[in-house]
Amino acid sequence: MKEYRQHLAKTEIVAVSALLLVALTSATIWAVQTSNSPNDSFSPLGAAIAMFSYTLMIGCLPVVAFGAPLYALLLKNGKATWYAALTIGVAPGLLLLLVAQDIGLWSIGCGAAVALITHIFCRQGSNYALKGTSV
Repeated sequence: MKEYRQHLAKTEIVAVSALLLVALTSATIWAVQTSNSPNDSFSPLGAAIAMFSYTLMIGCLPVVAFGAPLYALLLKNGKATWYAALTIGVAPGLLLLLVAQDIGLWSIGCGAAVALITHIFCRQGSNYALKGTSV
């Protein structure tokens, strides 16, 4: 159980950091698009703040409550693969497609990015943790 908690703690920190990076990237892209479109109702800064907040609000619960715990379990059992990470990342977005297509597609893209960034950073050193040494 201690080993899982260590993987979970690391995965939660990395996944939330990845979400922040994706939110910042989305905000930057949205701000640039807004600055190139003079008829938008948002200023570039307003658009960036809105997109950053929106990304965090939509993504935080799936990352903290679903993605990171499931990925940590796979990591602990030595089954964390690119495919598994990607599947975990896009699953919430696929569910959102049933409600709203635009939000679902956006969530699939953001979820995939967060999951792959998390996999890149969490898989490093995981072999040592599986052998019983500290991560």
